[in-house]
Amino acid sequence: MRHKKMSDSPLNGWRIVVTRAQEQSGTITEQLSNLGATVINIPTIEICPPATWAEIDAAIQKISSYDWLIFTSTNGVDFFFRRLRELNATLPPRLKVCAVGKITAGRLNAIGINVDLTPTENRGEGLFEALKETIGDDRLSKMRFLFPRAQEGREELPDGLRQLGALVDVVEAYRTVLPAFDKNEITKRFGNGVDLVVFSSPSSVKNLAAMLGESFNEVLDNAHIACIGPTTSEQANRFGLHVVIEPAEQNSAKLVEEIVNFRLRNAG
Repeated sequence: MRHKKMSDSPLNGWRIVVTRAQEQSGTITEQLSNLGATVINIPTIEICPPATWAEIDAAIQKISSYDWLIFTSTNGVDFFFRRLRELNATLPPRLKVCAVGKITAGRLNAIGINVDLTPTENRGEGLFEALKETIGDDRLSKMRFLFPRAQEGREELPDGLRQLGALVDVVEAYRTVLPAFDKNEITKRFGNGVDLVVFSSPSSVKNLAAMLGESFNEVLDNAHIACIGPTTSEQANRFGLHVVIEPAEQNSAKLVEEIVNFRLRNAG
């Protein structure tokens, strides 16, 4: 049997913790495993429907009153259109759709929804600037936006639009909650040594900190930190972590590519 070289399996020997929700970790787990890594899945997020559909139902009932529909995640897309179908409702032809990130836009395209605007910067601030450039400050003041998202989210985008006079309805389309966990078991899984911890959202950082408690920084002290994008990196920094990997594009393929590049640069 031919033994694989580092170039064949660039992540061989590395133990990597993936913190994504269990139902969303398959792709990156497979990519990392195929490159030789030992992947330890520690889901820090459980994705659930909203506590009540009342808020989003009310928005759907008046969907024709909106000018723009905003999506910043595939979860927002999935839960919003699930509820739209359950209510036998459709999007009015005049309603424009904007999405943050190619992955979110791709999910919309996959279900037959045309995306009118995708910013080059994959975060709310980038969409805010793109909307201002596309529509103009004066016209924005007359616009109505519907923004289905998680219960907790960053307020820069809706606040920025409101400051320009726009009406923005932020509705809870789903929740990201802390899954049931055993702290001792999670600590034990780190105990054999971890080379890299991968965070894919600010909530994944916050929730792992909650799971590990006071030992959070000690447990992660010798591990490299990879984050999917700047918002997640900012949260990691707030918890005292030093982020060494952050891809220019916020998707799993680019994140894995940067992980490999980092390993190869630091192989010795």
